[in-house]
Amino acid sequence: QDFPGSVTVIIDGAESATMADGDPLRPYALRERKFTVISAAREGEKVNYDEGLDSSVFTHFLLKGIGAPKWPADRNNDGDITARELYDYIKDEMYWYYDRNRAPDTHVPAIYEGDYGRSVIFRYR
Repeated sequence: QDFPGSVTVIIDGAESATMADGDPLRPYALRERKFTVISAAREGEKVNYDEGLDSSVFTHFLLKGIGAPKWPADRNNDGDITARELYDYIKDEMYWYYDRNRAPDTHVPAIYEGDYGRSVIFRYR
């Protein structure tokens, strides 16, 4: 259905990147220009829950990225966090988390930006 504006969907689940391929009721249902999709794992990947983090690795860094008082996902320090900034922060943190912990099972987040990847999804001014 038509609607004004943009929608950012954040999915923390196995193979969640497959929600952006364009087929309704099939994988990638959200691949439309009006959607931005940030997903925890690519096709064929599971997500990892870490008891020490008390969440999945993806959700831990998502919440940390938009967390006060530093809002580390705001890489240009303008008071706005875009979908792209949040994704880049999560991806980088997950890479270093898995590298530091020498984890045998890793997963990589993904983004489908549509027309709105640079849209502000969190503002803290």
